[in-house]
Amino acid sequence: MRRWIIGSLLTIGILAASSPVRAATITLNAVDSGVYDELGRHTAAYQGYVAGYDGYYVYHDWFVFDLSSVSGQIVSASLRLQTFYVNFYQHGTDTFTLFDVTTPIASLVAGGTGLVGTFNDLGSGTIYGNRTYTYSDEFNVRDTALQAAGVNALQAAIGGQFALGGALTGPFYRGFGQHQNVFGGCCGVGPQLVLDVEPVPVPEPATLTLVGFGLAAAVVRRRRAAPPQRG
Repeated sequence: MRRWIIGSLLTIGILAASSPVRAATITLNAVDSGVYDELGRHTAAYQGYVAGYDGYYVYHDWFVFDLSSVSGQIVSASLRLQTFYVNFYQHGTDTFTLFDVTTPIASLVAGGTGLVGTFNDLGSGTIYGNRTYTYSDEFNVRDTALQAAGVNALQAAIGGQFALGGALTGPFYRGFGQHQNVFGGCCGVGPQLVLDVEPVPVPEPATLTLVGFGLAAAVVRRRRAAPPQRG
């Protein structure tokens, strides 16, 4: 009897787990974004996200998203950005790379001066994804897919906030007028985080009801078929 009950419970579990689960696409707007220059300066009111060298300073950008409304299993993700301009003085292409952020988000958003450690943090560490930009990307919306490390970090951050750092990681030459940068926008489309999320599987009520009725009926049949006990 005990083995039969255990087997029936396993059957219920299999039926529940086999219910179809479809991934849903969720698009989140950034709650904040900005840049730090190589001197560690960020003005809290500025939300543009230029990355690269403007002839004077190198800039790293960052993006913060609120994941409190997300639940389930994230299977893929990408950062969507509007490219307002592309300046490649020395090269026709460059690679935009996304990194993890270890700076506390409250400090990142607050900004200030002399925060060189934050600037460095945004352009180093664990790589979450990258994309090559060319002049054809100017004034267009482009997605940078996150690699497994980025997706896993997003999953761990569900229920709170999540930050991404970004930098141009290709070679460039310092000097007046030798621009090598992308983005620079704060309006239009983006920054956005696009997630494909599978909901947590939930047993279908109808399936469990049918299995429950079948289990009860089987118990009754076994009791009726059992030989009477002698006093």
